[in-house]
Amino acid sequence: MTIQRISRRGRGRERPVNTAPEIADQAFIVAENAASGTSVGMVQATATDSNSLTFAIKSGNNGSVFDLNTSAGALSTAAALDYETQHTYTLSISVSDRTLSGMGDITIYVTNVIDSGEWDKAKEINSLVVAGNRGLWSDGTTMWVTDGGNAKIYAYRLPK
Repeated sequence: MTIQRISRRGRGRERPVNTAPEIADQAFIVAENAASGTSVGMVQATATDSNSLTFAIKSGNNGSVFDLNTSAGALSTAAALDYETQHTYTLSISVSDRTLSGMGDITIYVTNVIDSGEWDKAKEINSLVVAGNRGLWSDGTTMWVTDGGNAKIYAYRLPK
């Protein structure tokens, strides 16, 4: 929702309209073994009439595991993540131009890091890919698989 301050006429000039900044819903992926301070992503916000924005996490930061740079919108890890405890975080982020503010949801998917001896789980990949509405992608060293129905993401290290 966009909130506008209506311009008023005064002394022969019209004051500019101030439009609230906006954050579109966004998603990022981070591995559960990411060190504290690891970059997760940049929260993108738009403001038509201000270059100076302030960001804040309003809710969803269970365990204070994420930090948000208040002036740049850079999201990073602040504590250890554990896929088995929580594999998805939805942060409500506000952005303000010092007069008006907007809100957006940032979803962070924590990927499971395979411990040594767990490589046999990779045999499950074929059954995950064959069924409809599921995703599979890789960066050459890690392969990620989604299960579609529960929106979980699994990470598998590829052999060298």
